[in-house]
Amino acid sequence: MNSRHIIANAWHFTREHMSLMWWYAFVPALLNILIDTLYMLYQFFSFKRSPLFEDAPQSFLTEVIFK
Repeated sequence: MNSRHIIANAWHFTREHMSLMWWYAFVPALLNILIDTLYMLYQFFSFKRSPLFEDAPQSFLTEVIFK
């Protein structure tokens, strides 16, 4: 089979079964966005509470910015 025939068959299958696109394309993408957002929030609060970024005068952040 050549690649054009495979792509044509896949496109035909996709057009016939549009309801599957919801479960195999949209839902995983939505879950991925949700999980990535939660992960980014976790990273933000993790770094915010880290000793590297605390308000102490000897913190790494103040050393980098003011020295």
